[in-house]
Amino acid sequence: MILDKNRVYDGWDSLAAGMDAGRRPSLIEDNQCAIARDVVFRGGVPKSRPAYKKIELTFGQDVFYRPSGRLIGPTVVEGDYIDVELFSNTANFTDEDIGSTVTATNIPPFTTIIAIVSATFAVLSQPVSLATVHDQITIVGRTNPLSGTAALSNHDISCNTINFSQNDVGHPITSPDIPAGSFITAVITPTLAEMNASVTIASTTITLPDRTVNNSGSAPSFAHQPFQCASYFAPQGIRECIMATLGGRLFQITPDVDTALVREIPLASRNRQDIPENWMVQADKYHITQDGEAKPIIFDGIAARRATDEEVIVGQIMAYGIGRIVVTRGRDIFFGDLFGSHPGDPADSVLKFTETSFLNEGFPAEIPYTSGEITAMSFFPSQDTATGQGELVVFTERGAVSFDLHLPRDQWKSSTFQQIALLNTTARGNRAVVMVNSDLWIRSDEGWRDYRQARSQAAGWYQLPQSTEVSIWTNADTPDLLRYASAINFNNRLIVTCNPVPNQGRLYHDGLLSLDFDVLSSFGQATKPAWDGHWSKLKTLQLVTGTFAGKHRAFAFGLDEEGATQLYEITTDGREDFDGPITSEIEFRSHNFGSPFNEKQLYGADIWVDDTGPSVLSMELSFRADSSPTYFPWKSIANIRPPGQCGEITCGMCPTIGVGFSPRIKIPKPKDDCDDYSGRIIRRGFEFQPKLRWTGHAAIRRMRLQAMQEEEDSKAEC
Repeated sequence: MILDKNRVYDGWDSLAAGMDAGRRPSLIEDNQCAIARDVVFRGGVPKSRPAYKKIELTFGQDVFYRPSGRLIGPTVVEGDYIDVELFSNTANFTDEDIGSTVTATNIPPFTTIIAIVSATFAVLSQPVSLATVHDQITIVGRTNPLSGTAALSNHDISCNTINFSQNDVGHPITSPDIPAGSFITAVITPTLAEMNASVTIASTTITLPDRTVNNSGSAPSFAHQPFQCASYFAPQGIRECIMATLGGRLFQITPDVDTALVREIPLASRNRQDIPENWMVQADKYHITQDGEAKPIIFDGIAARRATDEEVIVGQIMAYGIGRIVVTRGRDIFFGDLFGSHPGDPADSVLKFTETSFLNEGFPAEIPYTSGEITAMSFFPSQDTATGQGELVVFTERGAVSFDLHLPRDQWKSSTFQQIALLNTTARGNRAVVMVNSDLWIRSDEGWRDYRQARSQAAGWYQLPQSTEVSIWTNADTPDLLRYASAINFNNRLIVTCNPVPNQGRLYHDGLLSLDFDVLSSFGQATKPAWDGHWSKLKTLQLVTGTFAGKHRAFAFGLDEEGATQLYEITTDGREDFDGPITSEIEFRSHNFGSPFNEKQLYGADIWVDDTGPSVLSMELSFRADSSPTYFPWKSIANIRPPGQCGEITCGMCPTIGVGFSPRIKIPKPKDDCDDYSGRIIRRGFEFQPKLRWTGHAAIRRMRLQAMQEEEDSKAEC
């Protein structure tokens, strides 16, 4: 209790309403803060956000593609070429193999190698008509290749310290003994190349300056090729996984606790590398990938194949619901065949696109021209239905259209099968449409909003998003890049991306925003959702969530510190990030001590902290008075240690380290410094806004500010 009658206090003991940057700090509610970074407010107490965990990736067997996109493997392609996968040094083609006989089932007798193009690519003496060769390929009479030494002979470069690749063709070579301007003209094997210059010396040291990384294998392709899309996949009878496309290549990622197995799915020919966006959907037991150009890739959990002419058509955005696959192409919408409508496995029917459309006399459904191109598509969640799905909502550039797929297909043309659902309000990207209970949340032009609220506001005078509290970040998003935004519903939170960065074709998002649906609730009662604010550190490519081995988990594809693609997990209760303690920050509301027109001097503060550890907690408190744009340092607090010692255990094998707390940290009055701009004492004003920044996990239980009422001084000069 404060006994000084001239001293006043203000503060908070709950921030259950989260942050609100949409209003002035002096106008927000008592249980709100102005801005929050890397903080959550669940339970009404602000504390460090859940940690990010870097997943260790282990890659399976490498898959290689030619520059043309054709698969390099144990196959015969186009009747002229034979490829051999690299399992050891003795499996590489060398010049010694020219003229050797090749034997394998289905290869004609007396077939010989007439030329070596690369270490895995040879030309045969006669055509082979079969598409694949499954048996072991034998090169009769082959001798093991020599290891060799670094040597030069005429145009050849033989070097056992550099693994040449096809990426090196055209690359400059520098050496004291090689003519200036020399470059590689051909790569024969990983240790043998040709250059344009002729040399006569026996050996020298060579350098390939600014050499590009060979991204031909699975691991380097995953790390360095452009990210295109990812989605959750729960195949039949196999562990749940994440499917992803990078550089036109398809990967299956199976997470474990701290690791994930990455298996590249071989395709006879990969998709184009430079298409910035792909689309995916799970249709019953199948996973389908589209890039808008090549035939769709159908994956059953084990092997992948291309769709046939009667199966899923080439398109872009896809959705699966009420037993049908829906595919968009421009403004057109194509509806697949119904589950079980063909003989055989009922799931195979959903891949078919053979039914005659009953719309527009045989043509696909079409969005009105004034609505623009299709931007997103999702089935609306609906209770008390057989599938849990309601109408199909198709978002366009300037609105949304709904389709009732519950109607029999022969009634589509004569019914209100297609209706305008929204005008002017829409979803900007397909990854930014997420189901939350019985609603859809979308990223619109104005910010984040739910579909039901957008429909209810359509008849009113205003259309406000439900993200005005975090508008300082949503308003900064580049409109043309909103199509790449993504969102997930995880741990009763809507987690969304923000701050897209083009990054020379490898676009990432420089932050996340979190909306908590369960910030403060009890049985039979609940409060409205609250924004946790901005979460930093990750350079997010896309968010993915799903159930893995019975546990709901959330992952983020992102770029690491070296710019390589990495998988991170967003934990529910982790206390330290993969690279160390979390740094959090809160700009609190502006406190006027119940008298906005009375001048005061800031006298001190008290902070209650608990739930600290395992790392040492340090804090920085600053403040500003009235409308000052500058925060002034107030007090540094260091070395708040949890009890026990990290790594130590008792004789009962229990860790000694525990959860720390500090019941009251007393902050003295600020210094009587001057504001150089206003010429006033910095701790004198009508209202004061504190800011707290801390490193290490902690919960800020409450805060109290103290001030002394002063006789008003219009100048309050130093």
